[in-house]
Amino acid sequence: MSPDEAFAIWAEAMAPLRNAGKKLVCPVTSSASSGTTWEQQFFQFCGGICCDVMPLHWFGTEIEEFMQYVEIWHAMYPTLPIWITEFGYQDFNGGSAPTLSYIDIYFPAIEGDIFPLLNSDHSLTALGHIAFGF
Repeated sequence: MSPDEAFAIWAEAMAPLRNAGKKLVCPVTSSASSGTTWEQQFFQFCGGICCDVMPLHWFGTEIEEFMQYVEIWHAMYPTLPIWITEFGYQDFNGGSAPTLSYIDIYFPAIEGDIFPLLNSDHSLTALGHIAFGF
């Protein structure tokens, strides 16, 4: 969806909630470089005052890159608190993600093909039952 299409929906469905005092989380994009551009265009449509929290999604294998990614977003939107709402220790370029034997568990994205913890109806998959212990 284009930023202008997203804003049209946002203005109709979400802006009234913010005007009623609700805290709104901005639309979230992937960590691809196009996500930054998309969000900047969205903010141009809303005048930069349409939401209260900036959510981020990030996938990669280098913690330094993750930290840089968060810092870039903070520099672009310094007044918004940041929520990391999806992440994965994953290489989408054909390599394997390194392992860290001392990390016992972490919670990756819970839908999709990479870490399918939820079915499309939001019930737990077999892997989801294992991950959540029931």
